[in-house]
Amino acid sequence: WEHSRRLIYGSLLCLSNDHFRTIKFASVVKRDPELLQNGQLTVKFEGDVNAFEIDPTTNYLMVESTAYFEAYRHVLEGLQQVTVDQMPFRSYIVGGFKPD
Repeated sequence: WEHSRRLIYGSLLCLSNDHFRTIKFASVVKRDPELLQNGQLTVKFEGDVNAFEIDPTTNYLMVESTAYFEAYRHVLEGLQQVTVDQMPFRSYIVGGFKPD
């Protein structure tokens, strides 16, 4: 684990206990190779953390995004604040506008 590029700080994780019918998003906030040897990892849940509960007695399946989430975090958070009317590139994405 010490030299692995997996489960690094800022990696986006998806956790589910129902075969991914529902998912909980988290990001890695602390990566300790010794703890990883024992299957332990410190994460921060993304989004509205009050909207769900994590049962410590339940097993969860976890997948890790291959993209480095931390690099995109601020852009994605900014896009969440933009209304449809304010979106400067709406005609290109929604309308499929192609410039000449």
